[in-house]
Amino acid sequence: MWAPEANSCAVSCSGVKTTLSNNAGYFSGAVSCSPGSKYNLIFDGSLSRIDPLALDVMTDMSASIVPQSYSFNSPQVFIDKSRIVIYEMHIASFTSAGTFDAAIDKLDYLAGLGVTMLELMPIFHFCGDAGGWGYNPCAPWAIKPEYGGSVALKRFVDAANARELGVMLDVVYNHFDAGNALNNWDGNDEYFYTDSRRNTPWGPRPNYDTQYVREQFLVGNINTLISEFHISGFRWDSTICIRQYSNPGGNCWDAGAPSLANGFKLLQQGNDAAHASAHPQVFSVAEDNQNNFIITTPTNYGGAGFDGQWGYTFFYNAIGELAKTDASQVDMTAVAAACVFSDGGDPNQVTFLENHDMSSSQNPGRVPHRVQPGAVDGQATW
Repeated sequence: MWAPEANSCAVSCSGVKTTLSNNAGYFSGAVSCSPGSKYNLIFDGSLSRIDPLALDVMTDMSASIVPQSYSFNSPQVFIDKSRIVIYEMHIASFTSAGTFDAAIDKLDYLAGLGVTMLELMPIFHFCGDAGGWGYNPCAPWAIKPEYGGSVALKRFVDAANARELGVMLDVVYNHFDAGNALNNWDGNDEYFYTDSRRNTPWGPRPNYDTQYVREQFLVGNINTLISEFHISGFRWDSTICIRQYSNPGGNCWDAGAPSLANGFKLLQQGNDAAHASAHPQVFSVAEDNQNNFIITTPTNYGGAGFDGQWGYTFFYNAIGELAKTDASQVDMTAVAAACVFSDGGDPNQVTFLENHDMSSSQNPGRVPHRVQPGAVDGQATW
């Protein structure tokens, strides 16, 4: 356990405390704590914290939970880049139950559509209503308990792999929620910047300059998800706000915003981990939205190493035509040009006409609603 400012650390499990030894801010020791048991870390005799690497936590983040074991029945599935057809899924609203287990019942339907990769919106424990989108992480390794927790995610991935479907996760490493469990970690804010780089529009930014935070906590999360959960891809949320921070009064995506060298290093190290020789076909895509080719340039050529980036160039070039109310008005030459990125856009784009941002109530909605605004759900329309 990393806690460089703490003088002592103990693990409290089911009322039994085990004191750990301290080696330059890293605490270690053998702890007897059976699967399903609740446990906490106790710093300096009184400061109680959850385990930041816990895969399961209580809903209120009052304790960590030792995860149950799970044996996969199907081999891990990796989808060739040329065959990836993504279905973006929000577990909370995909079924009435809003759980991984309930979503398994629809996997045959999705496979029948021709989908090859399921992209789950954030499934790590986030603050607030369990029906939220999840882009406000509070315990960034723990699987959302309302969704079923870590074993239920493994069952879901296993069932998807049995149908030759890959599963990729939406990961949020650019910020945490303001109420996250790592604030004032060991009496100090070890996990976050403490200067102007801390601020994002959504919550505090992790301190990428700290090697433990960057390599063990964040890149380590990528490694664990691949090896222990059989995840086969990642969509990184707002990478522009990992590699840049904002000037006073500005935004991290502004032209000329200051660079975060170790934020860019995190992108490279995360993708090098994802593309390791044991699983080179892990698919990694960035939501960067700047159409910057450095994002999909391999790391050995100085790039960030992503396989693709979220395709807003395609979206904006195509949606205006395809959402016209009469098919005769659609300029298919313009649609074709968008498909081949004739405007110079990065050809390594994940192309889409709908995603959670563009199809939400904050925007015109899904494509049928763009074509015929105000149409009643379930009613046949053009």
